[in-house]
Amino acid sequence: MRTRRYRAERAEKRLLSFRACPDCVHDFVTGEGERSCNYGACPYLPEELEVHCPTCWYNFYTREGRPECSDPPSCGFARQEAPPRVAAVTRWLSEQSR
Repeated sequence: MRTRRYRAERAEKRLLSFRACPDCVHDFVTGEGERSCNYGACPYLPEELEVHCPTCWYNFYTREGRPECSDPPSCGFARQEAPPRVAAVTRWLSEQSR
């Protein structure tokens, strides 16, 4: 039990300490701005902060895009993965403004 809590705390600390590369102006949350590394997505971005659907690229944080499953989105990603990821991005963004 203690080990699981320690792992969760380490994962949360790693997630909240994520910083984009210094010369990157791409906002991975909104999808706006130039990517300086020429990757389709940030290779250093923790999975917990990726708020785009892997199938249709719908952004669950900004609610922009066209979900393929339905409107509102109802796929497995929308039900299981998106809510904790949006919460993680919200925590991360609040940590950045401190």
